[in-house]
Amino acid sequence: YPDHRVASELLDDLLLTFLNRRQVPELVTILLRPKGNVTVPDRISITSPGGGSEILAHWKVVSHWDLDARPFLPNPGPGLAPWLTLARSAEPVHTFLSSLRESIDTVGDAGERANLLAISQILGGLRYDYDTLKALFGQEGAMIESPFLIERDRRMKLASYRELIAKLLGEKFGAVPSDITNAISQVNGADELLSLGTRIVGVQTLDEFRSALPK
Repeated sequence: YPDHRVASELLDDLLLTFLNRRQVPELVTILLRPKGNVTVPDRISITSPGGGSEILAHWKVVSHWDLDARPFLPNPGPGLAPWLTLARSAEPVHTFLSSLRESIDTVGDAGERANLLAISQILGGLRYDYDTLKALFGQEGAMIESPFLIERDRRMKLASYRELIAKLLGEKFGAVPSDITNAISQVNGADELLSLGTRIVGVQTLDEFRSALPK
């Protein structure tokens, strides 16, 4: 998404690359989806306090939602297909996304095909609803075969467990000290977090709960 910090971060990248390689890189930033009225400028100018020196840098900004998918259709190639889920198309949604699915289906390697389908669902989720993407890019076992999505789902599940524990503690004891929230954030096992959640019912004080936290 667009962010106000992007321009200064791009300037850092450009200057660091030049200092390291003595060559100005071709710099491109790709924005996947709009975010309110926030924009990323394609240039930045910094002047010294006395006004005697200036750094001027510019780069290419690509707003993905403005890209026209028509030049790449009907056979965009499987590697490009997931990215095109965010491009602009005048075709009906089902027709457009089906052509991308057909391109991915040409990949012979089952693992690579599953990853492309999974990535299409991730990127497409920034624009289309879950059911549409699942119907067109779903595949029996595709979510399981993708290591990327397995790890993403694991992290999301742990985050939801931690959030629930913090909420339950807050409802029972009020404000939760930072040392407890920090300790909970370090627990990376679902079973351990579930065990901590059940402890909340039996403890009478935050110190009792604190003693149950892993050291």
